[in-house]
Order: sequence, then C-alpha cells, then structure tokens
Amino acid sequence: MCSSDLVRGMNRRSINFADLSPSARSFFFDGFGRHNQFHQALSAACMHLIRHGYEERPIVEFLVDGHTPFHQAFADWCLHGSGGKGKGSMVSQAQSKLRAAQRKHQRTERKIESWYRNALRHWSEKRSGATVRVLVAIAKIASEAGTTSPTMSLPQIAETAGIGSTTNPNQSFTPVSNHLKKLAAMGLILIDHSGRSGGSFKNATQIHLVFKPINDRFASTDGDANQKQETMGTTGTNYSLTNPPGVIEHGSTPPRIWCAPISIDELLHPLWEEHHGIGMAACSIWAVVRSFSFATTTTIAKATGRSTSQIRTLLQKLERHGLVTSSPDHHWQIIAKTIQELDVAAEELGLTTQREKRRAINVARRANYSQVLEIRRAAWAAAQRVDWEWARFVDPQTGELLRNPFPSDLGQRSALGGLAVTSGGRNGPQRTT
Repeated sequence: MCSSDLVRGMNRRSINFADLSPSARSFFFDGFGRHNQFHQALSAACMHLIRHGYEERPIVEFLVDGHTPFHQAFADWCLHGSGGKGKGSMVSQAQSKLRAAQRKHQRTERKIESWYRNALRHWSEKRSGATVRVLVAIAKIASEAGTTSPTMSLPQIAETAGIGSTTNPNQSFTPVSNHLKKLAAMGLILIDHSGRSGGSFKNATQIHLVFKPINDRFASTDGDANQKQETMGTTGTNYSLTNPPGVIEHGSTPPRIWCAPISIDELLHPLWEEHHGIGMAACSIWAVVRSFSFATTTTIAKATGRSTSQIRTLLQKLERHGLVTSSPDHHWQIIAKTIQELDVAAEELGLTTQREKRRAINVARRANYSQVLEIRRAAWAAAQRVDWEWARFVDPQTGELLRNPFPSDLGQRSALGGLAVTSGGRNGPQRTT
C-alpha cells in the first residue's frame, strides 16, 4: 500500500475527540461562544477539523453526532435559530459550512505558499539560514492557524524553526526577536503590538503577512563587494526586487536562492538546521539538484548565484550524507528525494530528537517561570506580616514605620486578627494560621 492510500485511509476514519488538539477540544466546550453568531462558530469548527487533515464525510458525521456543548448549541440553532424559524437539517448546514470553509482554507493555503515562495525567490539579503527558517516557520504557523495574520510566541517560533539550544533552558530568545525585526524591515511581515504593554515579544504577538513589500527596495545586501556581486550579480548598496535603484524597466532579476519547488516541511526539516544539521545553504543546493536529472557544478552555480567553489563544498557535504552522488563525467544527481529519505540522514546524525528536546525545554522554562511567580507572590505576602516581637510594623493608614506596640504575645495575636504566633526560641517566633 502506497503512502497516499495510507493518508486516504486515515482521513476516512471517524474522528476521535481525544485525537484533536487541546485548542480544538476547548473550542467545542467553550470557545465557540466567543463568536457573535453561531454560523461563525460552525465555520470555525469546520476549519479546526480541516486543519487536522480530515475529509468531508468524517467531519460532517462528527458535527452532526456529538455530545459537547457545541453540538447541543448546533442542534438548538437548527431547530430554533433565526428568530425561532429554525435552520433545517444539521447535515445540510454542516455540509454547506464545510464546503465554504474548505474553499477559504484552500485560498489561504495558496496565499501563504505564494508569500513564502516569493520571499525566497527574491531573497537578496546576506544569506542567514536562521532568518530563512524563521520566515518559513511563520508560514507554517500561519498555515496551521488558517489565517494570514497568525498569533504566535517566541518559543513557538523557535520550536517550529528549529532555532535554539537543546541543552540550555535559560537561553534568550533575542536572536529570534532580531530575525523577526529583520523580516519586518524587509517588508515581509508586520508585527502588531496593539494592546500589548511595552511591545514585548515574549508573549503571543500577532504577525501579519505582507503580500506587497512595504518599501520599494525589498532588501539591502550586507557584507563586502564579493558577497554583493554573488547575491545580486553586481555591486552596490540597495536594490529593489528586480532592478538597481532608480531603474524601472531595465536590469536583470537577481539570482534566486531556491529556484526549485520545495515545501515548507522540507525547508524546516531538522537535517537543514544551522547549528545541529548541515545548513540551509546545503538545502538550497539539494533542491536545485533534485529539480534536474543531471546537473553540473556550473549549472547549479548559475541557478543559485553562488560561486563554483561554494557549490563544490556543499555538494561534497551532501554526498557525505548520502543525499546526492556524482557520475564519472562530473554530473550530479539526487539520491534522497523525499522527506522520509531525509529522515534517514537526520537519524544518522542524531537530529530526529532535537525538536522534542526544545519542546521539553520550553515546557520546563514555562514551569520555572510559574514557580518564580509563586515564590515572588509568597515573598510579597510574607512581607506584609511581621511576626517578630522586636520588629517594626507599618501603619496601614499612614505607611509610617512603628515600633512593635504589642509587647505581649497575646496582644499581637489579637491585633493581627487571629494570626497565631508561637514561640520559636532564639530564632524568633514561628507563624501559624
């Protein structure tokens, strides 16, 4: 049985509520109530199930036959909606909203794919693999959310992009924040801080995909003249998408980093991670070789704008990991063509568990943050009560520091409203409630 048959078989199975994501499950219990009209909630439910990869029949069966508060509201809406007239059959309503949601999902998918492919095709910045991975991670998160204005956090971007240490749970997210700011400066995204105090990136932030560059000049190259000549085909400082500054109808399109079709999942494969894998530059060469039956070093260099010496180095790296091979007449051809074959190479390098480690570290970081908050709250609460006989007290009305006006243990207990203080020897009394 081929992989496509397995996928179709998976999609045909009935939907198990426990298999849905936590966000989807919470939606069917209380999240649907956030919509003003129930037909909007029904469309949102369809989008949740579409993004889980289910097909039409299982989705309709699940929407019609369920036991959550959403299903109860759905049945009531079909019976008494629109001023008591009712909306008719639950099946027909589910089918209608599902088909509309499918069309919307497909349009959104095409827009997101067009956005990231256009960005890669015209990428003229100095080649930073980490920035490219952040760009593609944003596209993946937007696709999973089903919107071109997704909300995401720095840990989520780091996990998706495969950026960050897998051993240091206290690592800063400043690099990810800098990559986001760079993408915003290039006119590819718009970072929305509305309603956020201090504009911090640490919590969830809404990011809008920009489909038309904000600036006429898409990006500026960085580095010395050789780098600029390599990326743009000429020397200079700032360039627009296709032409040098001031030139409208003339000039040549800059060499493209990825001139071959490559999916988001392939770009974000752990094998191409910068610090643990073999890098995004190797990924671009792998994509080009895969698009040709046979390709020479010169052909690849012309397609990507890189020097032949760089191409040879990257091809040798790919060959060492069993991804490409060369013929006696110096033509290169692909060996590993699919994600499954990339998985084999990544497993040999021990890269298959990197993402799980990052996720575990981020979970631990959030737990540590919660624990620190609890310690701070407990310390603040303890600071409001002073149980030492010889300590000073704060007058709650004036804020003035006073000597202990209650020398006796009994007087102190009654004054503090039932706060019992027991003797603790030389270390002072111990408080009990």
